[in-house]
Amino acid sequence: MPSIAVTGSTGALGSLVAHQLAHRGIAQRLLARTPSKAPELPEAEVRQFDYADQSASAEALDGVEVLFMVSAPEGAQRMDLHRAFIDAASKAGVKQVIYTSFPPRHPMRCSPLPASTTPQSNT
Repeated sequence: MPSIAVTGSTGALGSLVAHQLAHRGIAQRLLARTPSKAPELPEAEVRQFDYADQSASAEALDGVEVLFMVSAPEGAQRMDLHRAFIDAASKAGVKQVIYTSFPPRHPMRCSPLPASTTPQSNT
């Protein structure tokens, strides 16, 4: 069972991460709204999920320890959807979330991760 899950595997960044993990022989779980669009990679399993469906997300994340979470496009519900997904990850037992995002268009919008979360960088 893969201990790493990747969202956004049908997009540019998530696909790049998924392909790099596969190239290194690392088992992974690709989370996709439309599983048929996910890349077919060695050592990868695909599970359907949606940021809006907390129970399906928790089920898709069951057994995962590390989550690479690609931010959804900016929209009115983006932050709420991300918070719900992170809550589902917590309930599923995910130990680490690697969250990618982009500069906010609005100064009051920021990461959905709790304020107590300390960013870590390995350079």
